[in-house]
Amino acid sequence: LVFSSVTDAFFNMSGCGHSGNSGEFKLACKFRNGVVARLSMAFVCWMMICPVEYSHSIAVSADENSSRFHDVVAAMIIKIADYTYWPEGRDPAKGDEITLAVLSEDKQILNVFLRSVHNRKAGKVIWKVKQVTSLSEAEGYSILFVDDHHKTGGQEWYARFHDREILTFGEGENANCMFNFILLNGQVRFDLDLNAAKSAGMGFDSRMIKLARQLKKGANP
Repeated sequence: LVFSSVTDAFFNMSGCGHSGNSGEFKLACKFRNGVVARLSMAFVCWMMICPVEYSHSIAVSADENSSRFHDVVAAMIIKIADYTYWPEGRDPAKGDEITLAVLSEDKQILNVFLRSVHNRKAGKVIWKVKQVTSLSEAEGYSILFVDDHHKTGGQEWYARFHDREILTFGEGENANCMFNFILLNGQVRFDLDLNAAKSAGMGFDSRMIKLARQLKKGANP
């Protein structure tokens, strides 16, 4: 599978249909033999708030699998931010730029976000990516992704991020961010901690909430 800049290409769409009375849209975004559809098509379907999945129909390395996963996660973060309700005066989309802080020392993960998000124009704002290497550095940003090599939870995490107006994203079953991405049966899903969002004075569009695999109840350590 060849990944070019996400400016030019993203997913090969395998279907996007309306489910009738439920009013829910479903999307299967599948990777097929290295052919990817243009990013604009992915965003059109994402505007309908669609779940995203990819297949493992071809043999790929663990690094390639990780790259695919984080490509999808990057696109989801951009769209989730569009459906986030921020406290008065705190919405980063009201400015000219939005910075996504990435807490990771993994060069592959960082490169995926740089390729997929950095200098991406969404609406009237430009997205930027900034690598951070510590929780103290990360708390200076409004949107944060934390890879699975860093612990989210515990005394330091809650001291720095509890009640803070920071949209946090993690990965894996044990992440303790507002949104925690997982790979389930070839589909990228997320768990959502509404209590953490409420503590920060933030909320989300009901359509986004319905897409959560499960709603988590965060707890202080």
